[in-house]
Amino acid sequence: FSVEGFQAKLWGYKLSARISVLLPFQAMVLFGLAGLPSLPLPVFSYAFSKLDFLENYSYAVYVFQFLCYAVWPQTGLVNLLWFLVFTYASAFLIAKLIQQPIQKWWAAHTHARLAVPFVLAAAFVACSFLPDQALAPALPELPAEMMIDEQTLDQRLQLLDHQREASATINPSLLIKDNEVIVVARRHRRETKMSNGIFNGPEGAQDAVIIDQLWHSDII
Repeated sequence: FSVEGFQAKLWGYKLSARISVLLPFQAMVLFGLAGLPSLPLPVFSYAFSKLDFLENYSYAVYVFQFLCYAVWPQTGLVNLLWFLVFTYASAFLIAKLIQQPIQKWWAAHTHARLAVPFVLAAAFVACSFLPDQALAPALPELPAEMMIDEQTLDQRLQLLDHQREASATINPSLLIKDNEVIVVARRHRRETKMSNGIFNGPEGAQDAVIIDQLWHSDII
């Protein structure tokens, strides 16, 4: 995939490109490295066949590599050799203590595992009803009108922003003039745009997703 015309970023989203237009090229790479039964193994494949014992831990590496990178002491400054040692050591423990015991249980309980998808689905649905801690707690319901004393009335103004869409109306100000109430507020809206690009980081140029957040603010 070093040919620029075949890079995934030119075909849209990486995952969609890899399982569609780039899939035949991946098959060529796999079959080319695997060799044919009637021919001797290619030198490259023969050399790396000595590492076949690592295949038992490949899935753990695939799943937990980003977690290993997240806990790496120096983010962005990774020593490749030591990082591989750390990742495969973590994958070895995870495979021995978690993955392989679960695989044995899964193979031994052919009927019980049929309920696992339904249990997971029910758990996900139940989790969706948990309160979001990132959201501020709702304010208590206030009365629409309350007489404080003979000269003071606390009243909710029925103001609607018909062009609000996905925006929020904030910072209202009131002015009473000539028996009229003038209300001024700020309409705030955030727009997010995503595109493919190149990130020049410590490890060189890499494909990246560029996220632009545009803030729109109007006085109404």
